[in-house]
Amino acid sequence: MATYNQLSYAQKAKYHLCSAGWLDSGRVAYPTSYASQNCGSGVVGIVDYGPRNNKSEMWDVFCYRMKDVNCTCKVGYVGDGFSCSGNLLQVLMSFPSLTNFLKEVLAYSNSSARGRAFLKHLTDLSIRSTLFVPQNSGLWENETLS
Repeated sequence: MATYNQLSYAQKAKYHLCSAGWLDSGRVAYPTSYASQNCGSGVVGIVDYGPRNNKSEMWDVFCYRMKDVNCTCKVGYVGDGFSCSGNLLQVLMSFPSLTNFLKEVLAYSNSSARGRAFLKHLTDLSIRSTLFVPQNSGLWENETLS
């Protein structure tokens, strides 16, 4: 049985199936790679029905075979053999829901030495870090970072 992360990898590879199935953790979910009102109410990503208490419910099952998976990342990207991502700035730029934060970061980098140092940190692939970023709805255009 596939894990939630494996289903997520498949969805990122444009796997789209409008049919919910069991995952190894007892969750039921399905992947969508494009918006459709007839499938997932327009959600793009994993449509997750959550953990199911009744394990005898009748759902399909998602399977995952590791044998054929081998991801080689392009120059400038890093990965774990299953998925690739760029530096933090590239990841920020790939999510339309983070544009307000990105605009603030770029403005900060153009206004001070500390801002330029922060931007350099975001583009350094050798630095492993996690960046918690507010979505556009959490950082309005008239608000600033502090």
